[in-house]
Amino acid sequence: MKGAKLKSFLLIQMAFIVQDVYSDVVNNVGDKIVGGSLANITNAPYYVLMSISGPKGQFSCGGTIISKKHVLTAAHCVKGFSIVKVRPRISSKKESLKDKPWISGSFVYHNKYGYRNNLDYDVSVITLSTPISPDSLAQPIKVARAGSKLAAGIQLTACGYGATKEHGPTSNDLRCAYIQTYSYKDCLSQYRRSRAPTDRQFCAGTENGVSTCRGDSGGPIVVTSSQELLGLTSGTYYCEKKGALALYTNLVNKEVNDFIKKHTSD
Repeated sequence: MKGAKLKSFLLIQMAFIVQDVYSDVVNNVGDKIVGGSLANITNAPYYVLMSISGPKGQFSCGGTIISKKHVLTAAHCVKGFSIVKVRPRISSKKESLKDKPWISGSFVYHNKYGYRNNLDYDVSVITLSTPISPDSLAQPIKVARAGSKLAAGIQLTACGYGATKEHGPTSNDLRCAYIQTYSYKDCLSQYRRSRAPTDRQFCAGTENGVSTCRGDSGGPIVVTSSQELLGLTSGTYYCEKKGALALYTNLVNKEVNDFIKKHTSD
């Protein structure tokens, strides 16, 4: 691939991953979910803020507690990095580090991540050095069962520190929003066929532009009614545009679900 073709390919890559973790430098990662509202961690006790560092710098993502020792996040949050820390129990990054410190961990991501579609198999398991003791501010959430039906119109809760608009201001506060699943046909209409969603992905959003955005990567997508973890924030086009749909890692896909079970069965 040379010349104009290479240039075109790189431009498509850059346009697609608006949520790319490499843009989320720690001093600029407190962005908010588009259209969401302020949330207390008691409303999403499974949520953790993540700090990822390595030769490329220090960055931030979201994660989800699924057991005392394990956190789920997106593979694109950790690939290429060496140090991962999580911080549970906070509604704001300004809360006391002494009272609510970082917990270090090791990670593994799906071995098929990044082959044909750079957001396919976008899942990683973090094993914590110190278990999280459950309380009202930190609770594991159940991962939805493999093979569960993924229909259009399911109401979901998304939480994170992502941008309120595509190039918007930052915030130190956690926010949550309601979105819903959309059909494969609706999803395909927004993505190039070369980027068509796979069985390991699903689309969600709203008609009025409520969506996850840059800075929300890796964070939880929860079925509002059952409080089960259905997905992880992965990638999107134009996150403040009305009708824009984001891509999420599909945790009920058997390959993804089996990967999670394999790396969390102690």
